[in-house]
Amino acid sequence: MKSHLTKIVSAILIAISVLLWTKNTLLFTLLALGSIWTLFASQTRAKKLLDGIVKWEGKKILLTGFFDMINVALLVLVSKAIVFIYDTIIRKPLFGKLDLTTAGLANADLASAQLQLSTNFIVYSFLTLIIAWASLLIVYTGTRRYTWQVLTKQQPFKQSVKFTLAWFAIFIPIFLLAAFQKAPANQFGVIFVGALFAHLVTIGMASFFTHGGVGRAIRHAFSQGIVGIANFITPYTYLLAAYYIIGNLWGILGSQLNLGSAANIVFMVLFLAWARVYVVRFLLDEKRI
Repeated sequence: MKSHLTKIVSAILIAISVLLWTKNTLLFTLLALGSIWTLFASQTRAKKLLDGIVKWEGKKILLTGFFDMINVALLVLVSKAIVFIYDTIIRKPLFGKLDLTTAGLANADLASAQLQLSTNFIVYSFLTLIIAWASLLIVYTGTRRYTWQVLTKQQPFKQSVKFTLAWFAIFIPIFLLAAFQKAPANQFGVIFVGALFAHLVTIGMASFFTHGGVGRAIRHAFSQGIVGIANFITPYTYLLAAYYIIGNLWGILGSQLNLGSAANIVFMVLFLAWARVYVVRFLLDEKRI
């Protein structure tokens, strides 16, 4: 029976995907394709991955979720603080003095003063953007180090900053390119790039925080995450199935207990933490980093 368990699970997932396909076309298409792949893949490996999906590592999951929430909270607070400072010190004092009416622009002396104000406004806005980017980078990297320390090992802060910069340098141009496409291509593009980023950065961070080396981690991310993408189909299929099942159970529980949006955010953070623990364990067990 155990030897056929994964095939039975795959068959059930295929049947569910077919029956519910119209309710969420993208999710159930991916789930069906992944289940078909798993049905004909190595059942020994599939069984190990299936066992891993139900393995509970409470301490790692809770700590990972806790640091994720701290990360998001600090990023939001720092962002709001930067916007407030910019609005109070730069935008209102400088931009508010500009007289962009026809009379104001016609006055040569006033126009010269306004040109200086405009220049100062642009320069200070640019400097604020740089400070904002540096602040968010430090906060993101600092809190992310604690998350990955729970899952793997700790790496020096300076190297962690270099690694984060490298990732954003790679993906920000790709993300912008996708975002500026015409609808609906831009929506699918942003979703695809976001999913690709999450996929590759998980592999890259697992490699970086396990072994160190920025270049080595990026090479591992692309060699395993792109060239070796087939190795991730079965674990991601199980994660998709788990998300659908647990998400629906949580939805039923939430409607019965009248849980608010805060509870839903906590649930999502903990699910993503659990998914990350699962993926990192799979990467380490199969020596893919």
